[in-house]
Amino acid sequence: MSEVTIGVCGLGNMGLQVARRAATVRPGPCFDVSEAARANAAAEGLQPTAELSDLSGCDVVVLCLPRSDISLDVARRLAGLLAKGSVVIETSTVSPNDIATMEAYLEPKGIRVIDAAIISGVPAMAAGTSTMLVGADEHSAGELVVRIINALSAKVTWLGRPRAAMAMKVIHNAVAHATMVTLSEARAMGLPYGITEEMLVEMLRGEEAGLLRPLLHRIGERVPARDYAGGMSLEAARKDSLLALGMAAEWRVPLYSIGATHTAFENAVGRFSGRDDYAVIAELWTRPEDGERD
Repeated sequence: MSEVTIGVCGLGNMGLQVARRAATVRPGPCFDVSEAARANAAAEGLQPTAELSDLSGCDVVVLCLPRSDISLDVARRLAGLLAKGSVVIETSTVSPNDIATMEAYLEPKGIRVIDAAIISGVPAMAAGTSTMLVGADEHSAGELVVRIINALSAKVTWLGRPRAAMAMKVIHNAVAHATMVTLSEARAMGLPYGITEEMLVEMLRGEEAGLLRPLLHRIGERVPARDYAGGMSLEAARKDSLLALGMAAEWRVPLYSIGATHTAFENAVGRFSGRDDYAVIAELWTRPEDGERD
């Protein structure tokens, strides 16, 4: 392969590690507006710069920036700097619509945009063991892009569709954050009964338990097959939800997440058969509201 230049925009906690990993493919200029961030990069043997224009000769530029508005501003400016045929890899956490806006800035100039979402934290990126999702097809992404992605991550999922990586990252984080609220509520409900955090973790961690069973069995198996016969019934799940509401009320535990999810069970009982496995609640989002009751 002929010599190439790889630039990086953003040298924060994650960006610095991204720049370190990218430099193992080929060192290049690393841009950040922060003098302290540039000093950290220099201490790592990188090539920091305070001028975005220093990236004008790069074949690939990797973005790792703290906010979507900053990413969009940098992408807009790169549209006037990079040559036709270059590639911008967006690893910042932005929305799919932000990726579309970046495409509108860059693709008319012949610059490709690839969204590559980082799922793991900073330590994993530093160690080269991170997990990444890429909104492109591995076979058409280009050899250099594949080399960079592989340098950044030990586990890569190529999703094959533009913007899909950022959509998955937003979904992933939303699930993680909502689950944290639910688990915090569960912890508070258990405290009056002497249920410790260790006991809660032990109860929920198995594949047949309350965290993974809905994911692996219901979303993973029943919903794709539209198989709702048998299993734990919707009516039983609604009853258990009511028990949880009552238990929380007794101890004055506020329920932001568990309380809100009860609405879904009430709606589902009104629309579907109470004998169906409660995985049928997924159909609330896929069947027309005026659909016939099963």
